[in-house]
Amino acid sequence: MTSVDGGFRRRLGWVNRSLEHRTRWWIAVLLGVVCIGLGVWLVAAPFRSEATLRWLIAAGMLLSGVAEIASSSTARRPALARVVGASWVVTGLVVFVVTSLTLYGIALAVGGVIVVGGLVRIGDALARRGDDRAVQLLAGITNVLGGVLAVAWPAVTLLVLAIVFGVRTVVVGLVAVWSGLSARRDRRVATSDDRTADATTAPSRWRLVGAVAAFGLLAGATVISAAVNRVGPNEPDAFYEQPDEVPDGPLGTIVRSEEIDTITPDARTFRVMYTSTGFDGDRRAVSGLIVVPTAPAPSGGRDVVAFTHGTTGVDPGCAPSLLDEPAAVMEALPQLVAAGYVVAATDYQGLGTSSRHPYLVGDVEAMNALDAVRAARLLPEADATDRFAVWGHSQGGHSSLFTGQLAASYASELDLVGVAAGGPVPDLVELFEFNLATPVGKILISMALKAWADVYELDLEQVVTPSAREAVEEIAEICVTDLRQILTRVPDAALLGVTFLRVPPWEVEPWASIVRDNTPGGAPTGVPMLLVQGGADTIVDPALTQRFADERCADGETVEVLALPGVDHVSTGFEGADQVTDWIVDRFAGLPAPTSCS
Repeated sequence: MTSVDGGFRRRLGWVNRSLEHRTRWWIAVLLGVVCIGLGVWLVAAPFRSEATLRWLIAAGMLLSGVAEIASSSTARRPALARVVGASWVVTGLVVFVVTSLTLYGIALAVGGVIVVGGLVRIGDALARRGDDRAVQLLAGITNVLGGVLAVAWPAVTLLVLAIVFGVRTVVVGLVAVWSGLSARRDRRVATSDDRTADATTAPSRWRLVGAVAAFGLLAGATVISAAVNRVGPNEPDAFYEQPDEVPDGPLGTIVRSEEIDTITPDARTFRVMYTSTGFDGDRRAVSGLIVVPTAPAPSGGRDVVAFTHGTTGVDPGCAPSLLDEPAAVMEALPQLVAAGYVVAATDYQGLGTSSRHPYLVGDVEAMNALDAVRAARLLPEADATDRFAVWGHSQGGHSSLFTGQLAASYASELDLVGVAAGGPVPDLVELFEFNLATPVGKILISMALKAWADVYELDLEQVVTPSAREAVEEIAEICVTDLRQILTRVPDAALLGVTFLRVPPWEVEPWASIVRDNTPGGAPTGVPMLLVQGGADTIVDPALTQRFADERCADGETVEVLALPGVDHVSTGFEGADQVTDWIVDRFAGLPAPTSCS
């Protein structure tokens, strides 16, 4: 951060003169080349490892401190400048020695030192006159803003520090090479000093322009940080408050309901809270949506489609029923309503309601979905039958498969006719391995690990490094349905490229059992299945879905694979909506199910 202030050029001049006076020219050139190479390497990929990032930041702070102390004689208040330099040196040593200090802790420490340095520069500026006063004042304010930004958004701070220190290393290397080559030409020391002074002391107006530019950059970054980090999940209102006592009676009993603005044409939409089974096996209140066609119901009533939504997040505010546009995460909703079906869409436990969300915990997702069907049957406006199909994509595909496995034992009074699953997360181990190196994958894995640590009451640091824990927990607070919220956590995801898993969760208990128990395919479904898979899916490998289909075929299940060439993961559910709806219509009609089994 301090490399952008007006004094950095002065420090480069000090380095330049020191090299010319005290170092053999070839040593200077050699050191310069090494610095250039190291700096380019760091700038190109600063997040190679936690140790590299820690060393880089520590070295940068030590160099800053030494340069500050060395150039303190030119300050109006040399003693204060030396104090600032010493604080940089001490903080750098702490970062280097205290390995238990988290990455966020490093950012906070750096932010504090930057603020102190900025305040000293502001005080120094008040003792000056003319343009130089304005330059120093802007430099001080810029540092204070940089320190505030460091504290407010530590992940960005680490990213900026890594790149800034890398750039600084390149610049110092260039100065060293230039100084060495200059000395080799055997120019007089006095001439070299004059040239160096001319090269490193900018005219006042240009120094002022540079200070204004640096101030504008940091001020803009601070405003962006404040605006972006203000975005977060919606706050559940009074509707989502858990009742003091969950009602007895059949599961699916409606605790409360209200009609809201419709989320799709030709339908009425009801927000409901109903009883279901929670992760702990106790009766819980779960929220969701029931969408009812406005067209008259047929004489026997309307059949039901249980819709299981994909990943929205693990924070209570990420419930689909809380979103401004729930239809944006409900693939095939218009088509299903047009076909005359009631759509029962669970939020899942912990989304909307204030309990922990068992993300990718298959049995809980399935019980919540099955009880949403029961709730639809108890909603008078729905006029629903006991026949239902289930459809979901991504996390919803995972939920859909588990709903098919659990339906006969958990809700035997309901008649399941078919299971449709898009991008269905068929193997959690390979899903994690496939996505471990990507930013999106790190976000999804962070959500899963944080959710499992909460619901299974496990220590997250058993599988996540201490340095990564804060980033994992920060990521788990966003809703992935909002691009603005995702952007706030991109730097955190980048930090997970430095340090993430202490040990793969599928290799250590009890995490390995959790992964295994929540991988679908452990029980027969007994009804036709449709697996929808995008050919360009970079989150769920198409090969995993095909292998899952082959295994189900080998078990005697009826499975059709609908491949969508060139379609990515996010688009799969919407691109396949018409075919999914036609397939569901045929299942309710009792037509023979197509199969991809050989």
